[in-house]
Amino acid sequence: MRERTGLDRGPEVLQQAMALLRARFIDLLAQLSEAEWERPSRCAAWSVHDVARHVRDCALTHTALLAHRPPPLGKAPFDPRSSPFEWLRHSAGTPTTQTMDDQGVLCLTGTASYPTIGMLAGLTGGAFPSRLRP
Repeated sequence: MRERTGLDRGPEVLQQAMALLRARFIDLLAQLSEAEWERPSRCAAWSVHDVARHVRDCALTHTALLAHRPPPLGKAPFDPRSSPFEWLRHSAGTPTTQTMDDQGVLCLTGTASYPTIGMLAGLTGGAFPSRLRP
């Protein structure tokens, strides 16, 4: 993936990169003690667990949209000023083990689950058409 030309080797590279990033995130979270999960983060008013839940919520939303399913956390348009807080209210009280389990499932999700990615890959034999690149 290149900053100016986008994907140059097909959408499966992006999916693999996302899976790797999610696996690294899980590894990082797995090292935390329960006390560290509750520490304040760099995000004002959010704990480390809140940030992990937010990352999970964003991934759940993106994977649902890519699979042409309704977003799991509400159908209203995303508003960066309120939606993240609404999502966190929705998952308040989620144990850290559930957050980790959810992250693990998202890490294992393959491109077969995303009809849009498969369709784009099929357009040019696995590479994104240049008109779809930024």
